[in-house]
Amino acid sequence: MTVTDEHGHAIGHGCARPEPKNHRKRAGPGPPGFTFTPASRDGPPGGYGTWRLHTPGNGPDLLVTLDPLTTQDCDHRFESRGHDPGVKLKHLSQIRHATCTSPICRRPASQCDFEHNTPYEAGGRTCLCNAGPKCRHDHRLKQHPKWKVDQLPDGTFTWTTPAGRTYTTEPTRYPI
Repeated sequence: MTVTDEHGHAIGHGCARPEPKNHRKRAGPGPPGFTFTPASRDGPPGGYGTWRLHTPGNGPDLLVTLDPLTTQDCDHRFESRGHDPGVKLKHLSQIRHATCTSPICRRPASQCDFEHNTPYEAGGRTCLCNAGPKCRHDHRLKQHPKWKVDQLPDGTFTWTTPAGRTYTTEPTRYPI
């Protein structure tokens, strides 16, 4: 491991050696001149929280906030008060399900409706625990009285057809 001072000169003991000249201005991963640092002195616990992204030039620093998403009981942190979701809630819904929640549809979530599982008008929350992306066709299909769609707290949807067959869709799994 190389420990350098603010000018890129190697400091420290033992096996510390100077970095190559083309890396001296590099502060972290990414192109030279970009830095990604904790916004507070101690840093966010567990990596979550607010980080500062400094880009080269005279532009402003960007503040990036990382929030964990629970797959357990919903804590309603991103709930909207009205019928329509806020930008963050809609985005999180699209991240959780990259496509329509129907078992046979693969329409991208960005092209789907934000659909309440329990209708807002019937007391349903505008929250991750009561909504998911559905294409317009499946949004209307779900509203048909002979179809039933249940949503579990972890974001799994169970669709029951008029014939009584059930199909389950889970949240999108992303590679780690």
